[in-house]
Order: sequence, then C-alpha cells, then structure tokens
Amino acid sequence: MLVSMRVKGRAVSSNLAGAIYGMWQDTDRVFAGLSEADALEQHGGGSSFAWTLLHIAGFEDGNFNVRVRGGERHPVLLDQFSRFRETPGASDNWEQVQEAVRGLRAELRGWLDSLSEAEVAAMTAPATSRQPEQPLAYLLWRDIAHAYFHIGEVAAKRGQLGHDVGDYPGAWEHAV
Repeated sequence: MLVSMRVKGRAVSSNLAGAIYGMWQDTDRVFAGLSEADALEQHGGGSSFAWTLLHIAGFEDGNFNVRVRGGERHPVLLDQFSRFRETPGASDNWEQVQEAVRGLRAELRGWLDSLSEAEVAAMTAPATSRQPEQPLAYLLWRDIAHAYFHIGEVAAKRGQLGHDVGDYPGAWEHAV
C-alpha cells in the first residue's frame, strides 16, 4: 500500500524519504547561524562544524549517489575530503560546503521523491570492498541515526559556545 504524505506542502511517497527530510530540517537547524570563523574552527580539538556537515553529506553522497545510483561523488565534497585527508576534521570554505550540501540534497530529493514504499523496500546497494550488499531502507535508517549522532555532537559543542540551538529531534512533520 502506498502511503502518500506531505512534508512542507510537498507530496512524499515514502515514509523513509519523509524521515530523511525531517532529519535534514534538524541538521539545518543545528548548523544555522554559524559564522564562517566558528564553522571552520576545530573547537575543543574535535572536527570543525563544516567538516561534520561534510561528513554527514558524505555518507549520503557515497551510499546513495555512488553505491545505489552508480554516480560520481559530489566534486566539492570530494575536494574537501581529499585536501584535508592529512588534517582530519578540517575544512576551509563554509559557504562552499553549505552550497554543496544544498545541491546534493536537491538531487537526492528528486530521486527519493520518485520512489514508492515498495521500491525503497526492494532496492539494494551493491557490496563494496568494505560493506556487503545492503538494503536501501537500512541505509536510509542508518543515515538518520548517523546524522542524529552528529546533530547531538554539534548541539552540545554549540551549547558550550553559548549558542542556543534548541532541542532535537524537531517536529518531524512527516510523522504526524
């Protein structure tokens, strides 16, 4: 049975796609209002906020665009990962990172919006040298769990910096 729902006025044909969109809203909220300086600094010796957003998007790019869809990695994400391999957790262009994430999400949203519940349930990602074949539904749930781990990390660090970023998860419009 196809369950049709709406997220921010748009029709969504898969519950998991709706959950991804809710997670993206929370991700945007936890990173909102960061200055370039705060986004690029490695606070407390950990990863910069920009790197953390790259890391979240990198999971989606690698698993959905590359593994499932057979495409290429997003050039900006690939560039940042390649150039900062020797300096883990670093990034050097907050604006470019945010633009790349917006572009990646727009592409993924078009793809996810086209998938029914049955298609999501039937689709798999091929095995890699490090991962066995995995169901798309598993990867979507893993993306959500992975992102919320980092949302909590960013919220805690921003709280230590005196930033008010709210509580998570948010409204999750797709679930009501």
